[in-house]
Amino acid sequence: MTSIRRASTADLATISLIHLRNMRRMVEMAPPGLAQTLRTPPSPAQVEAYFADMTGDADSLLLVAETESGVEGFLSACVEHHPDDLLDSPYLTIEFVEIIPGSESRGLATALLQAAEQFAREQDIANVDLSVWQGNGRARSLYEHLGYAPIEIRMVKLLRD
Repeated sequence: MTSIRRASTADLATISLIHLRNMRRMVEMAPPGLAQTLRTPPSPAQVEAYFADMTGDADSLLLVAETESGVEGFLSACVEHHPDDLLDSPYLTIEFVEIIPGSESRGLATALLQAAEQFAREQDIANVDLSVWQGNGRARSLYEHLGYAPIEIRMVKLLRD
């Protein structure tokens, strides 16, 4: 049985560990020459402090997916109040959807996303946006299955060898 709930301060260490593990996985997916920041990750205390700020902020959403085994994933999001070229404000930006390795494909990310969408509806927010790396086909497939559609493409040109 999976439950989705708001994260508490007691969850921050676990969220931090999940995030740091996934940062290492993201480095492996990064195109050559990019993601230098990810190659020198922050300390667990820095990551924990980042997410701790979200627990008391009315415009932030930090959810955990909890099973009998404990917290196995989380979602972080924030309400954006500034206008965007494409989206009317306010809108909800999903920052991270992360599941521990070995717990993927069990519906945890779907449940987290649906809970975030419900939060947005309750706040009378009409749009939810997120970013996904081009090479993360698994996540892109999930997001498209849930009704998310691309609206812009970020392009890069490396100018140094």
